[in-house]
Amino acid sequence: MFDQVIVSHADNDHAGGIGALLADHQVKQWLAPAGEALPVPSSDCQRGQHWERDGVSYRILWPPAGK
Repeated sequence: MFDQVIVSHADNDHAGGIGALLADHQVKQWLAPAGEALPVPSSDCQRGQHWERDGVSYRILWPPAGK
């Protein structure tokens, strides 16, 4: 099981792996930039979001301020 999966954009080279993940794993939450059409329900990434998991820090840097 994956707690979160971040998909940077809906192009096949990134979002194309969603089906393979779903075939073998459960995902609690999908994150993607607003407006990206994914084949799964997702939450919007927001600039400034940050969290730490297992000693690794994550921070969303996109979109740039003003977009």
